[in-house]
Amino acid sequence: MPRRFAERTLNGTVKVVVGQTLLARNAMAYEITRNALFVLAASGLAMALLAALVVRSVLRPLEKIAGGLSARDPHDLTPVDTAVPRETAVMIHALNGFMARLDRQMNSMRHLISDTAHQLRTPVAALRAQADLFFGGNGSGPQGKRSSNGSRPGPAASEGCWIRCWPRRL
Repeated sequence: MPRRFAERTLNGTVKVVVGQTLLARNAMAYEITRNALFVLAASGLAMALLAALVVRSVLRPLEKIAGGLSARDPHDLTPVDTAVPRETAVMIHALNGFMARLDRQMNSMRHLISDTAHQLRTPVAALRAQADLFFGGNGSGPQGKRSSNGSRPGPAASEGCWIRCWPRRL
């Protein structure tokens, strides 16, 4: 029996069912469930497509940065200068900081190697000079003569190592 229902937000006829069969109740539950599943499936598909689109658009700048980094010279530690979204700018800033620290470390190593090579050359030159003097660099004879550049071509310089010359001179 339909009755008139008056509510501020709802006007119209309302049908109140007091009792129903089990078959009618199951059919109504099936229809509600089916409608809800259609809505969930459609919204899930739309969300998956939207998520794939968002992920592709977010990763596109990273692909651009990766391509730029892989095309660089291995010794190029200059900062990456690429316009990127705010989310990836933090990563680019950290990468640039790392590359700056690595560049400073490489420069420190170059200076250390240069200083070490200099420190090693100085004693070796002194040892060569002493070996030349020991093996006949007294100024007389063919070993005492100076070359065109003013240095003495002693046995250590001509044969490369005074140790090879030592047994022959004694």
